[in-house]
Amino acid sequence: MSGPQRLRRAAHVTDGAASAVEGFSLMDWPGLLDVLTEYGPTTLIQKVRAAENADSDGTLRPRYKRHDDAAAALCLFERTTP
Repeated sequence: MSGPQRLRRAAHVTDGAASAVEGFSLMDWPGLLDVLTEYGPTTLIQKVRAAENADSDGTLRPRYKRHDDAAAALCLFERTTP
């Protein structure tokens, strides 16, 4: 696919990193991609850790351990020309 609807970037995240969207509602999925693109995985994970620490009693996101594993990888697709 080409044009404005083409795939430009994708991320693979563990459930711990995905909690920025699904657990703590810190951002939406495009926002998660923006954070990864502009600042990298370290910043995303720092945001998740801060949310986990602020939710120490598990009110927002019930969990069995204080911190969940969190990893993220970003793939940026370049535009190719024929």
